[in-house]
Amino acid sequence: MTRYAQYNDDEGLAKARGERVRVHYKKTREICHFIKGMYVTKAIKYLEKVIEGTRGIPMLRHTGGCGRHGSGKLLKTPGNVVSFPIKPTKKVIELLKNTLANAKALNADLTDEDLNKVKIIHIQTNRAVKSRRRLYRAHGRIAPFMLSPVHIEIVARVVDPETEQVEKAEPAPKKALSRKQVAKLRFKLRNGASA
Repeated sequence: MTRYAQYNDDEGLAKARGERVRVHYKKTREICHFIKGMYVTKAIKYLEKVIEGTRGIPMLRHTGGCGRHGSGKLLKTPGNVVSFPIKPTKKVIELLKNTLANAKALNADLTDEDLNKVKIIHIQTNRAVKSRRRLYRAHGRIAPFMLSPVHIEIVARVVDPETEQVEKAEPAPKKALSRKQVAKLRFKLRNGASA
């Protein structure tokens, strides 16, 4: 059985994984970061618009060489830097459809209407081992010509949008003050400062 980064022991989760997928890691990372937390059917529809060229993927981390486009204003991306990566988008759509099929196989009583409630709770990309090739240059030199493949994993869960509640994080317990911090506070309070 394949190991995932999270949710290995949880039952009833739809999972899909692609190893050594021959698409660029950097573009795939941005796609997966964008669709994290979306419903799977909504993510597929959006990615199909990316392939058409009407919507873009915001490039937030790997921004080198990306152009500025008007569709970036719709997403409020910094500097309107968006990209339209077609090949990685097709691979991610394949994995999302596989996740939907796995959700249907796990829950036989799921209808087509219930498939709209499948939500991506975990999506991750990792760099795979680069494949080394050679590029023959002028004057007898040889340069590396590498491919940057990617591992992709998706975990999804059936969530009811009406009853879905945001889990509130508990506030972190207050740390005890060190002796030095207590002495500084005492000194400030003695000189008339308020706490």
